[in-house]
Amino acid sequence: METSTLYKEIGRMAYAVAKSNGGVKDEEVKNVFNFIDEEMKDSGTDAVMYVGAEFTKLRRMNASARDSFSMFVAFLEHHGSSIQQSIKNMCIRLAFKIAASDEGVDETEVALINKLKKKLQTA
Repeated sequence: METSTLYKEIGRMAYAVAKSNGGVKDEEVKNVFNFIDEEMKDSGTDAVMYVGAEFTKLRRMNASARDSFSMFVAFLEHHGSSIQQSIKNMCIRLAFKIAASDEGVDETEVALINKLKKKLQTA
């Protein structure tokens, strides 16, 4: 698996969480980019570039949260066992950061994050 593919998929997951409660808010976008800048910069420029580019592309397309999350889950089913635990943990932290961006975490976001946790644990 290429690292660019992994980072692209993380962008899809981030978008799905942001979009899960209806729309992507500016504060969620800000938190996504702050997170990847702060927590993923050690992974290199490619990480920041691919995560951000995929998130932005899906936002411009107004893609559905369900489709984006389904693509991420399909990726996990094929490559999940080769993803380091630290990356899986980072995905959960990112999801919580996005969900908590505005007015706290709502029930739609909680449900998606719980699915995410389950998928990452079984991957």
